[in-house]
Amino acid sequence: MLRADTRVVQAGRDRVRLGDLAFLVLQDAVLALRLSKVVMVTMLFVLGWWIGRWSGASARGSGFVLALAGSVLAVACIALGG
Repeated sequence: MLRADTRVVQAGRDRVRLGDLAFLVLQDAVLALRLSKVVMVTMLFVLGWWIGRWSGASARGSGFVLALAGSVLAVACIALGG
């Protein structure tokens, strides 16, 4: 019998993202949060490196710029209470 609070799984809404894997693997929430931030910065660097390489610019420089921009935005969101 279904209860009133049972959720319906919708395609695309209940999927696990790469950043959420740390919370599934680790039991310490603080460590999992720090690990997810490391994964975020690494993914931003790889994306920036790929874009820099594709556009003909410095791959390493583009990676650092995108990772730095993402880190600054994340810190700003945390400082604003998000």
